[in-house]
Amino acid sequence: MLYFRLPSKYRTRRLDRKKDIPINFDDSKCVEELEKGSSDKEIQFTDAILCYHNLYRDGADLEKLEWNTHLAKFAADWAAELKDNNECKMKHSEHDARKNLGRGVESISGENLYTASSSSSIKERHLVKHAKQAVHAWFREIKNYQFPGESAGYDDCEMKEVTGHFTQMMWEDSIKLGCGYTLCGKTIIIVCIYNEAGNMAGSPLFKNKHFCALNKKLASLDPKPNEIPTCNDVKC
Repeated sequence: MLYFRLPSKYRTRRLDRKKDIPINFDDSKCVEELEKGSSDKEIQFTDAILCYHNLYRDGADLEKLEWNTHLAKFAADWAAELKDNNECKMKHSEHDARKNLGRGVESISGENLYTASSSSSIKERHLVKHAKQAVHAWFREIKNYQFPGESAGYDDCEMKEVTGHFTQMMWEDSIKLGCGYTLCGKTIIIVCIYNEAGNMAGSPLFKNKHFCALNKKLASLDPKPNEIPTCNDVKC
């Protein structure tokens, strides 16, 4: 998870939501852009992971993330560190190491991690697929989330399962992104760094209008997943 905190508590109340319904955003624009883009695998990874982040943020009418080379270098360096000194196991970077990245002013950056394994070696030609899968996996945590409203902390509602990757990638005040990866034979690790950081205690995920826009987007999908519930009677 992210380095600030997990959702406030893992309580026992079970949400009545169908978690097996796929969330199928139309990604044809990303596919088209990648087909027209560079043949360089590293650039394809960059283009893919940025495009898929913004695909989901567009669904909530959030500002698009911009690629930041300083954040990307930090992410790539940390991914390499996990390969060289942590046996390719996931581990978050130190909180203090993520200070003052990306903007040249005092700030904190957030971090999402993803890993996947295969029965055969993962190659650079598989990077776009895993970039898409990473962002999609983080966004699917929406099925565990309840929105408390723009006047409450992002995790003030009751939640039983992890949602912190979703809330970081959809955090309204996060506007810069940089990601890196490492390949370890049959395993890949992807690191994404966000500035400003999300999941700040007591701060809202985004404004009510973005909650309404995202639920409207979800209602337009086929098959139709459940909309995001609210614990504070937020009206659209």
